Amino acid sequence: MYVEFKSEAQAERYYTEFQSKTINGQSFVLDFVGDKSKKPEEKCVFRTSLKVDGLDSSVTKEDLKSAFPTARRVKISSNLRSGSGFVLFKTIDLAKAAYENAVNLKLPGRRVTVNYLVGRSNKDRYGLKKRKKPIFTV
Repeated sequence: MYVEFKSEAQAERYYTEFQSKTINGQSFVLDFVGDKSKKPEEKCVFRTSLKVDGLDSSVTKEDLKSAFPTARRVKISSNLRSGSGFVLFKTIDLAKAAYENAVNLKLPGRRVTVNYLVGRSNKDRYGLKKRKKPIFTV
């Protein structure tokens, strides 16, 4: 999950305040994006790719393509328990528009969650085109 703040000062305040908090007894990781990141391992946000979580097992590639008509490519994870799909766009602007329009998106059977795809910067973990350099890091 990503949270965007109105200002860097507000982000700094919440970063400090929430470092030792838990949600339902579970700790969580809170970090900055880019150069301010405290994580030693660099991650990459693929700004032309979205990950769709919470897919029902009945959802098809055609369902995903219908929900994201501007997508260049769609893929459903071969891991049946993951309930994830991946949507690749030709441009950052197309991906951003699709992301913004995916609030409260429902695909057959349930509401799904759509986020930008995050992975290792030099690893083709999801069967998508490798990138030599990250678009931006988290």
